[in-house]
Amino acid sequence: MLEKIIFVLSMAVGALAGNAQSIAVPEQLQGKTVTVIIPYAPGGDTDTTQRFMGEQAKKLTGLNFVYVNKAGASTIIGSNEVVSRQADGLTLLGGDSSTHVFNPALGVTNHTDPKLLQPISVFSITPQAFYSAANGSISTIKDLITYVKVNPKTNYGCSATHSCLYQSVLYQTVGASSIAQINYKTAPETVIATVQGDILVFTASIGAMIPHVQAGRLKPIGIGWHEPMSVWPDVRPIADVVKGFRAINFQMISVPTGTPTQIIDFWNNVYRTVANSPEVQTRFQQTYAINTMYTTKQSEQFLAKEFAYIKQLSEAVK
Repeated sequence: MLEKIIFVLSMAVGALAGNAQSIAVPEQLQGKTVTVIIPYAPGGDTDTTQRFMGEQAKKLTGLNFVYVNKAGASTIIGSNEVVSRQADGLTLLGGDSSTHVFNPALGVTNHTDPKLLQPISVFSITPQAFYSAANGSISTIKDLITYVKVNPKTNYGCSATHSCLYQSVLYQTVGASSIAQINYKTAPETVIATVQGDILVFTASIGAMIPHVQAGRLKPIGIGWHEPMSVWPDVRPIADVVKGFRAINFQMISVPTGTPTQIIDFWNNVYRTVANSPEVQTRFQQTYAINTMYTTKQSEQFLAKEFAYIKQLSEAVK
């Protein structure tokens, strides 16, 4: 079913794959400064990816881009800042799974109403993987499932809302209850705890964890994607063991609801063209992100399906 939802690396962009001269900047944006609000602190995956995409969009359009980090409250502060701005296409939200799916699906207090945000484009999907300490006895998802059934009180780590949910769902699905989870607030802290044996396993993106795997600190035990990834071809999809299971994050751009259709179409054109550029293709290949190049309609459909999926997961672990 997932294959029908996600169009992986579609190259059918036709006239969108042009150059800077082929994209006319709407008159109301010409000579203006575009603000990209990123609802995370500087330096993280979303921050660096959104800045990179913005710089490619700047080259394409000639517009000036500035980036403002508004971190806090599980992306709510940054998201609320965007919806409070004028819907003129000059303020973009560089958001991800939390801003558009997890917060509303999980009913996070004071989350930003998705109806106040108009999706422009989901431009990449980042499969997550489960990791354990390199010197530990857990080497596969089957090992993990066997372990949690015998040792349900073990401490398990997660570094973000979605990674905590994915682990909870996996353990509940295989019949392990009373799981004691520790939510380390940052991925580095979670890595340290995993290596030291304070926790057993945690979820994170593939690209960010490659150095730790190469250094012999961690080992990947399962991929939250429907097929093996080239970086670790022997690490099997979790769905091979738990049918239908997936664990992903995604990056996207959105604007306040009410933004003129002409502006929405313009920004979608820009980000789809940027996503098809060699620079972005290379970056995504290096970070093992999957390039989607969605239209606005496809982005809306994807978000609706992901919302339903996460809502279903959250109900399963209540």
